[in-house]
Amino acid sequence: MTIKIEGLDKLIKDINTIDNNLDDLNVLSKKIGELFTKNIKKTFETKKDPFGNQWTPSKSNPDTLVDTGALKNSIKYKLYDGLIEITGGGAEAPYGIYHNDGIGKMPKRQFMPTDNIPDEWLDDIFEMLDKELSEIIN
Repeated sequence: MTIKIEGLDKLIKDINTIDNNLDDLNVLSKKIGELFTKNIKKTFETKKDPFGNQWTPSKSNPDTLVDTGALKNSIKYKLYDGLIEITGGGAEAPYGIYHNDGIGKMPKRQFMPTDNIPDEWLDDIFEMLDKELSEIIN
């Protein structure tokens, strides 16, 4: 019995090309961080959660969750070895978690996905990665 696996030379060449372009892969991580940050900030404009559900309007401010802009501006990303960390709220806007998760009488107005990443966001990432990796390999 014989099994022949063909085309490994191209695969090995592609892997070596990617390995030789690790700086480009760091650029990809940065682009993913930027894409996530952009999508999160977009929720403040659309007044919808990351999955497309409309936020409950604020009774005191027609521009729900955008009074000073501190919460929206607190959305940032950091790159670590093999990790992209997206943060929002924190010291700049500590009330962000209460809006995102809802608490007591405050309705949930989610701007950051916490358990799942929206399929649309994943599609955007895979599309970008496909394009960028194709450019690296070719």
